[in-house]
Amino acid sequence: MNLNENIVSFGANILKIISRILPLRLWLWLCRNILGLIARFRKRELDICIAQMRYANERGSGDAPFVEKNDYREMSIRVFRHLGECIGELFVIDRLFKEVAGPALAPKPPLDELPTAFEHFSSDGWLPVRDLINQGKGAVVLSGHIGCIELLAAYYTRCGVPLTVAGRLPNSSGFAGWLEKLRESYGVETMWREDPGSSRKLRNALKEGRFIAALIDQDTKLESGYAPFFGMDAAHPISPIQMAVKFKLPVFSSFIVRDGPNHHHMHTEQIHYEPKDPKAKQKILDIFSERLEQMVRQYPEQWVWWHKRWRRRPEINYEEHPEKLQGSAAYVEWVDAQRKTL
Repeated sequence: MNLNENIVSFGANILKIISRILPLRLWLWLCRNILGLIARFRKRELDICIAQMRYANERGSGDAPFVEKNDYREMSIRVFRHLGECIGELFVIDRLFKEVAGPALAPKPPLDELPTAFEHFSSDGWLPVRDLINQGKGAVVLSGHIGCIELLAAYYTRCGVPLTVAGRLPNSSGFAGWLEKLRESYGVETMWREDPGSSRKLRNALKEGRFIAALIDQDTKLESGYAPFFGMDAAHPISPIQMAVKFKLPVFSSFIVRDGPNHHHMHTEQIHYEPKDPKAKQKILDIFSERLEQMVRQYPEQWVWWHKRWRRRPEINYEEHPEKLQGSAAYVEWVDAQRKTL
C-alpha cells in the first residue's frame, strides 16, 4: 500500500468511526452542510455549474424552466450540499440497508416478488430485471451521475442482481482502492476500463449472467457517441452500448434520486431496440439521454453540474487537436455564448 492509499485509508477509517458515533440524520446533515460551505469558496466549480444550469434552463426549447433565474448560485450550492450527503451515505450503506445484514443475505433467485423490504428505498420498473435474473441472463444497465450512484449499485446487489460496474480508473490510486473495497463489501464487482484485458473480462461476466452497469453521462477520452442533452449534442462513452448491440443484450436505463429525507427511489426502464437496425446504437443513446434529461429537470440539485458536459464537440478530432479542448474559463464563456445565440 503506497502513501496515497495509506492517507485515504486512514481518513476513511476516521470518518467511518465518526459516522458510527453520530445519529444517522446528524451525520448526513454535517456532511451536507460542510460541502455546502466549501462550495461557496470554489469559484471555478460554481462558475461552471451556473453557466451550464443557466444554458439548460434558458435554452428556449419550450419546456418550463426548472430553476428560478435568480437562483442559479444557490441551486449550485445545493448541488454540492447533495454531494456531501452522498459522500456521507457511503460510510453508512449498511445502516441504510439495515434489513439485510450483508451481501450473503440478499434475496437469491428465483425472485418471486419485487424488492420492497428496505425502509430507505423504493423502486419501479423492476419486473424485467427480475425475469432476467430468474433466467440467469445478463444485461447492460446505463446510468448517470444523478443521486447517490453507489446506493444504486448497492440496491441492485441487495436485491440479488449479480452486478459488475465498469468505469474509468480515478486519478487517485488511494481513492480507487478504497472505492473498490467499499463495493466489494456490498457485493459489487468493479472493472476499471484501463485494466489489461478489461474487455475480455466484461464479456466473460456477461456469459456468466452478470449485469454490467456503466455511467455514460460524462465527457471522456474514450470513444464517444453524441446525443442531444438540453438541446445540444453531448459526448457519451459508447462502448457499453456497442457491447449490448453486438451481443444482443437487454439494455436498461436506471437512475436513483433522493425523493425525501433519507429516502431514495430507483427508476428502471428497459430500452427496446432491434439489434439488426444499423441505427440501434444511436437510438439507445438518444433514449438514454432524453430520460436522463427528464430526471435532471425534476431533480436539478442532484446532478453533477460542475462537470463540463458539452466541452467535446462532434466535429473536432481531439487526438489531432488537443489544444481545442477548452479550459474552464474559456468553456464557461463558450457555454454562455451558446445561450445568448438562441
